[in-house]
Amino acid sequence: MIMTSKFQVKVDKDGNHRIVSKETLPCPICGGHLAYLSLRMRIVIDIESDNVVITLIIRRLKCDKCGKIHHELPEGLVVPYKRYCAETIKKIINGDTNTGVSCENKTISRTLDWWSTVKPYFSAVLKSLTEKFGVRFSEPATFYETIRAVVNSNNWIFARAAMNPE
Repeated sequence: MIMTSKFQVKVDKDGNHRIVSKETLPCPICGGHLAYLSLRMRIVIDIESDNVVITLIIRRLKCDKCGKIHHELPEGLVVPYKRYCAETIKKIINGDTNTGVSCENKTISRTLDWWSTVKPYFSAVLKSLTEKFGVRFSEPATFYETIRAVVNSNNWIFARAAMNPE
């Protein structure tokens, strides 16, 4: 998976939101060229629009070098493997649940638990990227900056078992 920050959203006749990227990103695994493979639907719940379910059409890209397939996600709209839009998750994490966050308390609790679990790991990834490549992040790194860096460096842990071994 890769995260693009330069994109347009085009709404088709069925109400689907097609993500059209304006940047070319390398494969996060080997640095190879990513070629268009197909399209895929991705559902996101936008609670700022009264819990409207938005269908995003995202591109699947295949690396010409290593053969891995990546989904191209729009930064600021989606957090990988989360149902709610990125802005909602950001508000929950920042404790701003009184302004436009109308999800259940259990969802808020799960989101905060997830963030407290992954935040140390994400911070370590940012530190590693700074030391290894000289990448500079704002201090403290913003939510979107953190998500994009972790995704595009191929360091996103998506399996629950990886974060909660039992």
